[in-house]
Amino acid sequence: MNIKLNIVVFLAVLNASGLKAAPTPNISYLMGEPATLFDIGLLRLDEEMKKVRVKNISDLHFYTTYDWKENRIKLKAITLGSEANNTDEAKDWCRSTINYARQMLLINFETGKPFYGDSSKLVELFSHVDFGRGNKPEGIGAELDGITIISASFSAKSGNTRSVNCEAPLLGNKVFFQE
Repeated sequence: MNIKLNIVVFLAVLNASGLKAAPTPNISYLMGEPATLFDIGLLRLDEEMKKVRVKNISDLHFYTTYDWKENRIKLKAITLGSEANNTDEAKDWCRSTINYARQMLLINFETGKPFYGDSSKLVELFSHVDFGRGNKPEGIGAELDGITIISASFSAKSGNTRSVNCEAPLLGNKVFFQE
């Protein structure tokens, strides 16, 4: 009697484990859409920018977007709670943040040019990982560098303005401010 019960329970468990939930149509759609090398490059760039650390700014966060209308890769830095003591310090934070981001992407922020070769680290982030694919278009690194913009926004506790925004192209050594 006990053996029959064990067999019935075993068969019931075995049968139940064969049941699986199927993905919904929306999830199936997402599972069927391929990620492009551009999508993967943006993801890698976003992960790379999470490594940026700027002295005196403890809660700095970067996020990466692509603007389809402007054909721009945008790296945006924000803080969650930190405020500079004054407008001048907020401008220093802006300048430092952009320069550290440039450095992370292997751009010399003093000269505004790549440290190595003719392009930044973007060409590496937007490439296949060493599969020997030799069909990469000529000048892709320079083009990626040319469409990349870095921006930052910081609040100030005092000064002639309460908010400082800055923006700069990846290449170059200038930072443009907006108060």
